[in-house]
Amino acid sequence: MRTPFDEVCLMDIGLVWGEIADKSYIKKHLKFKSTKTLGQSRRLSVSTPDYQKMPYKWEYVSTHMSHTHLIPGSVNVMSALLKIKKNDIVKLDGYLVDIYTNKGDVVALTSLSRGDRDSTSRGYGACEDMYVTQVQIGDKIYK
Repeated sequence: MRTPFDEVCLMDIGLVWGEIADKSYIKKHLKFKSTKTLGQSRRLSVSTPDYQKMPYKWEYVSTHMSHTHLIPGSVNVMSALLKIKKNDIVKLDGYLVDIYTNKGDVVALTSLSRGDRDSTSRGYGACEDMYVTQVQIGDKIYK
């Protein structure tokens, strides 16, 4: 049951940055779960088991994470994306893109702000669709 979206966005990644991009903080305060729903929606859910003890407010945390759908720009970039492991420090270069069929019908619109939070917003819940041209994992760069 692959969709046109699945044909283009070959994988997803959960990203965090800023103060919460610390392995011990993530381990202690955030639990991530990736799912694909019956309606073919790919989601990254986050829970905060110890919400009251979090050192940062949810308003900050929620604006420093993303669920990004990736479109590799080359075979080498795809190979690099497949090497990424949980808690790796990565840098992705590329472009946020909207996805259309060859007839011009909308497949997906990328989020353009951290405020896209639900199905009525531009990015259908703050997901980015990214065409990736370069991946850096640690000191290694893949183009």
